Amino acid sequence: LTSKYKNKPDSAPGNGSSIAFVLEADKKKILMLADAHAEPIIEQLKTFYPDQSTIFFDVIKVAHHGSLSNNPKALYELIDSPIYMISTNGEHPSHVHPDLETIAFIINRPTNKEIESRKLVFNYYPTHLTGLFDPELMEHYRYTIEVLNLIELA
Repeated sequence: LTSKYKNKPDSAPGNGSSIAFVLEADKKKILMLADAHAEPIIEQLKTFYPDQSTIFFDVIKVAHHGSLSNNPKALYELIDSPIYMISTNGEHPSHVHPDLETIAFIINRPTNKEIESRKLVFNYYPTHLTGLFDPELMEHYRYTIEVLNLIELA
């Protein structure tokens, strides 16, 4: 799946003007991607963290409701986190988010000493992705899923 996907980068001016940022406070680092285009985000992260081949965050808010157009594989080859927030109700009239490919980029990679498992946090139940809730799949790819509206960082 992840090796043959077709990614058409987002070119919408409204999404490109979206404000993405890194918040570092109280020894926590959070990446909020808003609806931003991935290419300038990748470029800026490499500029801000030049000595890191993988940039770790305590939490990442996935860009544009998990749309593949805003979440290419290259982005997830650069960033990682134990917690990924995906904000969407999946009811846009022309498409359903998040895209399965985006979820695959997040969960289909090795865990390591910094990240032993990943948690996907949705604010709505993703009815088009019910297969992700399969316990065997979660165990194999070392992830969990929660549907909630509040996250507390310890």
